[in-house]
Amino acid sequence: MKEMKKVLMITYDFPPMRTSGVYRPVKFVKYIQNYGWQATILTVRNPHRIAEDENLLKEVPKGCKIYRAYSFEPTKLEDRIYQKICKSPEKKKLQLAGVKNFVKRLFLSPFNAFVHNWIYIPDAKIGWFPFALFFALKLVKTENFDVIYTTSSPHTCQLVGFCIKLLTQKPWVVDLRDNWVVGYAELYKYKLRVRIEEYLLKRILAKADSVITMCEENAKDLIERFDFKDGYKYHAITNGYDRDDWKGLEDVFEPKADQKFVLTHIGTLYAKTSGEFFPALSELLKEKKELKDALQVNLVGYVGDGDLSLTKRLGLEKNVKLLGFQVHSEAIKSMLNSTILLLFLGEIKTSQQQFPGKFFEYLLAKKPILTLGKEGEIAQALYKSKAGLLVHPRDKEKIKEVILSLFIQKKRGELTISPDFEYIQRFDYKNLTFRFTQVLDKACSERVLS
Repeated sequence: MKEMKKVLMITYDFPPMRTSGVYRPVKFVKYIQNYGWQATILTVRNPHRIAEDENLLKEVPKGCKIYRAYSFEPTKLEDRIYQKICKSPEKKKLQLAGVKNFVKRLFLSPFNAFVHNWIYIPDAKIGWFPFALFFALKLVKTENFDVIYTTSSPHTCQLVGFCIKLLTQKPWVVDLRDNWVVGYAELYKYKLRVRIEEYLLKRILAKADSVITMCEENAKDLIERFDFKDGYKYHAITNGYDRDDWKGLEDVFEPKADQKFVLTHIGTLYAKTSGEFFPALSELLKEKKELKDALQVNLVGYVGDGDLSLTKRLGLEKNVKLLGFQVHSEAIKSMLNSTILLLFLGEIKTSQQQFPGKFFEYLLAKKPILTLGKEGEIAQALYKSKAGLLVHPRDKEKIKEVILSLFIQKKRGELTISPDFEYIQRFDYKNLTFRFTQVLDKACSERVLS
């Protein structure tokens, strides 16, 4: 029997922590053995997390070694200060986001701004860097890994990988689940901060043996920005879905004809991505009285204080339900119990390139996907899958028109879609993991040839 190759996977996000970044490394680990690879995980021991899902650990194959390195988490201290000042119980933490931000601005803003701009480089998880690096070097010394793999965000993971590469010359694969610097410079107040992170990113990309991005456009942007000539080492691998997560659920929920018109958004609702959705909804409810009792918007996951305050200001509390965090299986049930699934991308270029993990699960739910965004690779995947429609996030009248049209179709029993599952199956994590292992194989083989 052929000996399996070994990869050290360095990822901050890993179960039982539940973030949007957890699923990609977990699914790769789950299926990687099918393609001749054995994974060892290095993750964080004491993360600053909002939600947990112990069930995700069940997906890790038996025998897979998981090591956890300590992290100095200053954001935990910040949170304790806010909690103490606000005297808010933990279970109400999400609902009090607006209060905490007010406290932050009023009492801690100058110090907080300095720390976030000049200490948290490249991000707030930098306190994990020295401990993760020390632990990783010990593992590399004792285990004969064929390749090192780092995935981000947080981009602190890439600094760990960069130092391991410098010190050991092991083949190194960088996975940028989220864009870094490129496309996000406008979020930084200081140009010096941008230049520092650009320098770090350029060094990391130049040193990596292979780079994985979420889509082709991500890779093109990086190559053009840094004038790289070695575009051959860039590979696009999106997020995906795992059919195992849906076993026993797909046929359980069959919405009744008299069920409410339910629009559901799963996952973090990021600031400035919902566009004119809530104002359009408010106007529509006033114009069409029958919608007041028939329409319900479910928000599953974290909702920022901007959207929270907006829904309250518009008087939408009756029709917009905050369901908080749900374990993965419950989130799937929420999708299946919906009439329409909402995908908010916003307007910035990178939001049209970074495939949210929920997008692929939306495809399996066989529900129309109402996407608010601009043309890009996600929009193309939406069209090719025949699973929904795209509306510009600032086109309030069009948003109203589409919601009303979907409501009327649902009322008449005519709201159906026929997704192209032949196209959609390319996003199955089994297929994506195969492509992932091809990248690992390539990094190893090129090292041997060199």
